[in-house]
Amino acid sequence: MSDQDVPKPWEMLSVPAELRQAAQGYPFIQWVNRGEDLEPRQPAGGFAMPADQDPLIDGVPAVLRHSSGSTTPVVYASDLALAVVASRFAWVKDGMRILEYAEGARGKLQALCFTVTRSGACLGPIVLTTRGTTSRALNDIQKTHREEVRKMTHGKAPTWVFWTRLQAGKPVLVGHKARSMVTPLERAAAVSEADFIGEALVKTIGEFADDIRRWVDAWKLAGSGSEEELAAAAVGDDETLAAAVPGTEAHDLAQAMGLALPFVSRKYGVKASMGDLFRAQDRQALEWFINNPARYPQHTEAARRLLDELNAAPGPPF
Repeated sequence: MSDQDVPKPWEMLSVPAELRQAAQGYPFIQWVNRGEDLEPRQPAGGFAMPADQDPLIDGVPAVLRHSSGSTTPVVYASDLALAVVASRFAWVKDGMRILEYAEGARGKLQALCFTVTRSGACLGPIVLTTRGTTSRALNDIQKTHREEVRKMTHGKAPTWVFWTRLQAGKPVLVGHKARSMVTPLERAAAVSEADFIGEALVKTIGEFADDIRRWVDAWKLAGSGSEEELAAAAVGDDETLAAAVPGTEAHDLAQAMGLALPFVSRKYGVKASMGDLFRAQDRQALEWFINNPARYPQHTEAARRLLDELNAAPGPPF
């Protein structure tokens, strides 16, 4: 028997199907800042999805030129409607995720989303990757989206069951020394009842609840980025996100969870925090703080953020 006939160790592994899928990663979409990085050239940047992924978003064929000189065939779209079910933030330096900011690190915000094509086909989960100023814009858009959905539904629906409509804005000149044109990520429209994604898609997303939780948890530890996490780093905004850390969704959640209770709780004891209420999924306690903004304004805001996070995790579709 020749060496070529001997099975490789990895060829004999018995790996559960769900782990095989996790290793492959989800399809991804990256934000392209400059229309001139696309061929044919576009009037603005926007969403680019590698053309070798399946299925694909609606858009036009294009070639994306990377700063390294390499190219990637993509499908380009200037606008997209997404059901954003989860997000995660990390610092990335030298291809590795790190737990705290270090000099030279770049912030990266990812959103796990679902969408549908014009033909009605469901796409998802798919990962939208943004960096720098686009990360801040996406975070701000999601904050506004949460607030509008909460007001419209009186807190009776998770925010992800309504489309977040995104679009490429008019390119603007940015930078202090090296000035360049970049395309801002904007919200295309405010939320309305017509943006409900539909019961069928809600049910489909609910079937991915465990996968979604694992995806969020994967960035709670430092480590190397997976292929789809790092692929979007080749083109885009090189601005370090250090000054924007307090504005990121991950930071807001951590701040809310770390806020100490303003009194000794009979249920949670001494030195309890808002995070204890969150981990216990104590919606009644969180709603109590929300209903007492005059007495505990800081805790009211934290409770709203934590309750939003609880409601954002897809549950059983019934």
